[in-house]
Amino acid sequence: MSIGISTVFVCPDERLKATLTRVINETAGIAPVRKRNSASANRAIYEPAMAEVIINTTAPEMLAKLGKPCVGMALYAKDAIHAANEAKAIFEAEGFHAEVNTKAHEEIPDGLIVFVAVQELPGIILLYWPTDPDPELLKDMPPAEPWTEADFSG
Repeated sequence: MSIGISTVFVCPDERLKATLTRVINETAGIAPVRKRNSASANRAIYEPAMAEVIINTTAPEMLAKLGKPCVGMALYAKDAIHAANEAKAIFEAEGFHAEVNTKAHEEIPDGLIVFVAVQELPGIILLYWPTDPDPELLKDMPPAEPWTEADFSG
């Protein structure tokens, strides 16, 4: 048996869910493949994909810039800044309040990871990562290190 992690993003209403699925389609080129609606939930279901799951803690300075998201929806785009601004425009055209932040991480170069916070999506933040990032920007990223048993203790 293979066990993995799936993520479910909960939208407070159908109009916001429709706008979010449109944003994902128009900025990252990904569309739901089916829907499964019931009395308790209307679902837009995406194809399973290889996924990286990241669980992190966040510095107070970053929370001050982004609010208090519980989950980030990472989307890949050729131009992360353009995609984030396009997402903001779509949300705002539908009457929602969105804000783009190109520099939420102090140690990550401006514009490498671009965040979109939508006031009406409490706890969810979109983050755009370039599909082909500039190697010069990547050289300043913090190094990845192996996870060890000791890390389970905090």
